[in-house]
Amino acid sequence: MQIDFHYYAIGVLARAAGFPEEEALALAYASQYVDDATEEAPFIVDGGWVVPVRTAHCSFKSYDPITQKYVFIPFHFIPDRHYEDGRLDFVVRPNSGLANELLSEAAKEMNERLRLCRIGVALHTLADTWAHQNFSGWWTPHNDVETIKVFRGDRYRTLIGDNIYLDQLPQVGHAEAGHFPDQPYLRFKYRRPSYGDEIERANYDLFLEAAEHIYRRLQQDCLSEPLSPVAWEEINSRLSDAFSTIADKDAERRSEQWQERFGDLFQQPEKFAYEKLAWRREALEPAEPAFLEWDDLHDELHPTRVIKPRFRAREGFEDSWWLLFHRAALRQQQYVLQQVAAQIPA
Repeated sequence: MQIDFHYYAIGVLARAAGFPEEEALALAYASQYVDDATEEAPFIVDGGWVVPVRTAHCSFKSYDPITQKYVFIPFHFIPDRHYEDGRLDFVVRPNSGLANELLSEAAKEMNERLRLCRIGVALHTLADTWAHQNFSGWWTPHNDVETIKVFRGDRYRTLIGDNIYLDQLPQVGHAEAGHFPDQPYLRFKYRRPSYGDEIERANYDLFLEAAEHIYRRLQQDCLSEPLSPVAWEEINSRLSDAFSTIADKDAERRSEQWQERFGDLFQQPEKFAYEKLAWRREALEPAEPAFLEWDDLHDELHPTRVIKPRFRAREGFEDSWWLLFHRAALRQQQYVLQQVAAQIPA
């Protein structure tokens, strides 16, 4: 899934379920930041080390089993407890029991701000079980995808160029399916050589199913006193329409359409927007002017270009959303690995 669901739909669902506005936006931000937290190098903050938890990878490091174990499995391709020949098969299934456990564990957190971050991170992983179903976070023939066809107009059309390019990518996650599983407005199908079958899916229907489940989990298990909740029947058709018709390839323009369509759920609709570096900038400031640009480029810089980057903690750093997000991610990573450790391939 992309920002359409992980931030905007989650924000709508949290608000409709009865979360106060600021909490709904924090929860949605944590959910989306799972796709954006590519910080990996340790931060030197006020002379001490802060080690972030990387929750996303979009590079050749996906070939690395370490990335698959610590990033893909705990955050994006969580397996269900389905065994094949006595071994966990690590294939993602919608509404995974383990993904639902993550949300239950997050809801028990006593620190309210950390609780919101943990719920947001868990919701990202739970939502991905619908988008990433039938794929695995490991490099495996399960992820071999052939002959992708996209429904356009009145029929399926074979994407020759896309198929040639995607077939060169590693069989990790849905790399060979590109972004097709994550785009809410797509209807497509593909062959699975390992199974000898063809998968056909309409993402907008799957995403709506995920949305209803998440709405009900938020209302029943994550809220003790909902604040002016909106009934599912009142947002069902609006979400269905948004998933199927907000179809611009430009993510920024799609984001603007989500804000326009659902801004009425927020007293300050201008805040219903996502800015990738907002939480990091609220928590940290460069210790010297030379590192001002580094804050924006941190994730792309080659390690030899910046040696020991230093930051100052802004006021309230220990309770900042950015630091709490990384603590929440660490909790989830540890929980998932404890559950599946005995089954992880050597």
